[in-house]
Amino acid sequence: MKKQTFLKLMAITLFSVFFTTSITQITNAQTPVPAPSEHVHPIPLIPIIVDGVKMAPEEISKYDGQPLYYLVNDQAKSEGVVYIFTTLKKLTAFAEVAQISGMSNQTMSSCIDPSAFFNDPSFGGTPLYLAPGQNANLYNSAFYSYNYNIESVKTTDCNVYTKLYGSPGQLWLACCGDTPNLNIYGWENKASYLVVDP
Repeated sequence: MKKQTFLKLMAITLFSVFFTTSITQITNAQTPVPAPSEHVHPIPLIPIIVDGVKMAPEEISKYDGQPLYYLVNDQAKSEGVVYIFTTLKKLTAFAEVAQISGMSNQTMSSCIDPSAFFNDPSFGGTPLYLAPGQNANLYNSAFYSYNYNIESVKTTDCNVYTKLYGSPGQLWLACCGDTPNLNIYGWENKASYLVVDP
């Protein structure tokens, strides 16, 4: 009697497991694969100016899911903001005007001072140096320890932009300045490609 009861219980258990597995497989087959999650922009620690409109930092969430292009120059620093553009074309046009109006007497062709990129805030860790005209794909094994692992930057003294490329978007840092914490701009550990303009 006990043996028959045990066998019945085993049969019910096996049937339950089979039935549950089958239902799960059918349900999973009918459930659409979720779309990749939208990119969420980290919130800067300072006010933002998006396409010329000043906003509170948290309003950057309006642009989640689309690339944004950031620029930090002397004007932005003096205003205590970060400029953000919704297209690369808008950033490029603004940057060209800003660069021409702030031209130094130094000739760019003779300038070889590098920018330095650091793993830690306040210029900690081993720096990666790139001179004007150089770039670095941080997926490359030679630079992999810096991939999505840059927290502070010292820009070149040359009259060029130091550019960090992330996913999605870019951060352009104008010449002649230190950025001890990229988190101020929402760019801590976001860069996977670096360019220093010639």
